[in-house]
Amino acid sequence: MIFSRSTQYAIQALVLIAGQPAGHPIQSRVIAQRLKLPVPYLGKLMMQFAHAGLVEGTRGRQGGYRLNCDPRKINLLQVADVVSAGHVTQDCLLGLKACGDEDACAMHCQWKPVKQQLFALLEGQNLARLAQAVARGRYRLEDINVGRLVNGGGLAESQ
Repeated sequence: MIFSRSTQYAIQALVLIAGQPAGHPIQSRVIAQRLKLPVPYLGKLMMQFAHAGLVEGTRGRQGGYRLNCDPRKINLLQVADVVSAGHVTQDCLLGLKACGDEDACAMHCQWKPVKQQLFALLEGQNLARLAQAVARGRYRLEDINVGRLVNGGGLAESQ
């Protein structure tokens, strides 16, 4: 499963926010500059997370984005699900409108255990863990790419 670019940018932005000291918002222009994103595009992504109750945005010189909850409680599957409006966990691998145990597509039986394993892996990766890895210099923020998850839930290290 390959996540959309929007999902990857959202993960990067949320990891950056999670890396801030508690109660200290980070301005959208700083996030956008760091991730090389247009500010309006970032704003649309963050609006989705605000509606989901995961982030709070405030305007003004002292404003910015901050998490509404403990970053240990926000996992990558939740992030992907917010960006995709619930489609990550529900969509058919072959793109069919209806696919489940009752009305399976040709790949459903083979894909279901892989999908469950992938979801478990993503649920095991939270924003706090990723922010700590970035802070320790283990990964560069721009290198976090969900498509490169490897070996027991870790991320591929930059070389």
